[in-house]
Amino acid sequence: MQTVGIACGWVFWVSTRQPTTRQLEQRTLVGERIRFLRHQRGYSQERLAELAGMDRQSVGHYERAQRAATVDDLTAIADALGVAPWRFFYG
Repeated sequence: MQTVGIACGWVFWVSTRQPTTRQLEQRTLVGERIRFLRHQRGYSQERLAELAGMDRQSVGHYERAQRAATVDDLTAIADALGVAPWRFFYG
């Protein structure tokens, strides 16, 4: 289910579908792996965000599983950490 909104002349759709338990578990695992790899390299959230071209809050949201990461963001984080994106899913 989606809702439609209009802001500043733009039309946008917002999904109102709640994530499943499995999706939340996967977000948590991905976030834990991002945090582990970040710590392993001695990066702060701010440094990782800078290297990945995003804001620190996004990195924090992904690590805490508060937001689902896009494929583009996961690829940017993986590049910044020097790993392949599949490492977030398969350790």
